[in-house]
Amino acid sequence: METLPNGTVTIINLPGTTSLLQRSWYIYKHLFGKLLHLTILFLIGFLVNALVVGFLELSVKGGNEVYRGFIQILNGGISIVTGLYYAFIFSAMVYMIKDWTEGVSISILESFEKAKGRFISVVYSAILYALVVFGVLFVTLLIPAFFANSSSLAASSLAFYAIILSVILPTLFSIWFYFGIYASILEDYRGVESLARSQYLTHGLFFKILGRYLAFPVLLIIPYFLVYFTLAVPLIGWAVFLLAAVALTILVSPFYIIYEILRYEDLMAVNRNVKFHMTNGMKAHVMTWAIIGLLFIGFSTYEGLLDEQTKVQLGEASAKFSLPFFVHIKKNTEILSEYLKKLNISIPAIEHTSMTPSSDTPIQGGNYPDQYLGQ
Repeated sequence: METLPNGTVTIINLPGTTSLLQRSWYIYKHLFGKLLHLTILFLIGFLVNALVVGFLELSVKGGNEVYRGFIQILNGGISIVTGLYYAFIFSAMVYMIKDWTEGVSISILESFEKAKGRFISVVYSAILYALVVFGVLFVTLLIPAFFANSSSLAASSLAFYAIILSVILPTLFSIWFYFGIYASILEDYRGVESLARSQYLTHGLFFKILGRYLAFPVLLIIPYFLVYFTLAVPLIGWAVFLLAAVALTILVSPFYIIYEILRYEDLMAVNRNVKFHMTNGMKAHVMTWAIIGLLFIGFSTYEGLLDEQTKVQLGEASAKFSLPFFVHIKKNTEILSEYLKKLNISIPAIEHTSMTPSSDTPIQGGNYPDQYLGQ
């Protein structure tokens, strides 16, 4: 870490992408056999899950509402088990790579033994990470509601900037907290503390980290593009494409995990002026966004389990008693769509849930002014 003469700007030097790729390749060559076995185990879990879920979905078509509800609950349970299995295999891979970089070579069974005591923490960190990003995204999508009383042009402009913000903020938060799952394995931080540790390590390095993150998928464009052209093979193109895509994914996945571990270790190696210390403020920051994300996902999941008649009834109830910002969101979306059409910019149609009040439908039994009704 270097400081400019005036002492006002700190420059942190991280190894470049070329160095990362070279180091990753060196480890990959030495651990290829073991990592390949673990990746195949991961793929087997994916295939089993897909077959079981597919069979259950087919069986739903001939069942009644009670049976369908039971199958949905069963699918949820299967998803949980599958997620735990993925986390277990992932943790074993990380431990194998971590120990090798420290000069210790462990077997697959030994990596499983180490993963047993940590994969639940990985799941917890991953869930928190997802909830935080969903929470930020949800809030940024609500921003246009606060400007609903503006003129049409102003409202559409604000809605347009809000859409841009809904991309920037979730990206920022996803970079901040991305390394939480690695912190839970490589440094023994758990839950909220692992995400706070990730934010500490990434502070002030957003663009450096973003560049190294984007470099890897950019490098994969050409090989996956070539795989896509296997569809041009007469008659068996679909089979060649599937085999090539699966083979490439199996080969690339362990390399990517090595690449991410080295990125994390590079961040750990940076000398910082302030040591990491978990504070109540950090904890509140993470948990607030996670709770918002949980509410958003819970609402969406609950609505998905309801039949159409109940959705309509709840829609009428929410239109009567809920806050008017749901109407504002719908209205601003419509304004934005019209505004973009005038600029010859087309956007995909946005489908609104049946439980969200429509901006062009009067709210029965409500006392809202006309501007709240989007009239």
